[in-house]
Amino acid sequence: MAQQLDDPKVRANLQKELNAWTISRDLLHEQYEQAVHDLEYHRGVHAKMTNIYEQQAQKEDAKTRGPQL
Repeated sequence: MAQQLDDPKVRANLQKELNAWTISRDLLHEQYEQAVHDLEYHRGVHAKMTNIYEQQAQKEDAKTRGPQL
């Protein structure tokens, strides 16, 4: 095994595999961060739209009920 690791071809292949794994891990991490960002954005948009719809419903309800004492 030690002789195999001394072989430059074996070392080069191991280095290539390590680099590929590192790149894959970095890309996966970037995709995860983007997904979290997108999820937070969509949750914010949903909350904002829900709030707008609730306010509109309250205004419509207030119009139909009239003044309250």
